[in-house]
Amino acid sequence: MLFEPFRKREIEIVRRFIFEEKPQDKIIVDLGAGNNPVSNSIQCKKRITVDISPDVNPDIVCDLNTGIPLKDESADVIIACQVIEHIYHSKKFIGEIKRILKLGGH
Repeated sequence: MLFEPFRKREIEIVRRFIFEEKPQDKIIVDLGAGNNPVSNSIQCKKRITVDISPDVNPDIVCDLNTGIPLKDESADVIIACQVIEHIYHSKKFIGEIKRILKLGGH
């Protein structure tokens, strides 16, 4: 598969996070989670999946181009794998990530 090396790299980054950051007490938001969220491999306090497609049963269905419907500073960790290429205004999207990420978050 063409994107397989990228997926392996994403998983490696997540594994490194698991062992170094102790995510068991953290709230993780997985943006563009799809039907196989990267965050599934992380034991955490709470996982919130966000996707545009209701068919993949995310916790929140939304178009990330219109914003992220979460409160300010509500996430310890944000995962957004293979998402940015679908975003029309990347600066606005990064601003939204910054808004919902807690101080000192990842």
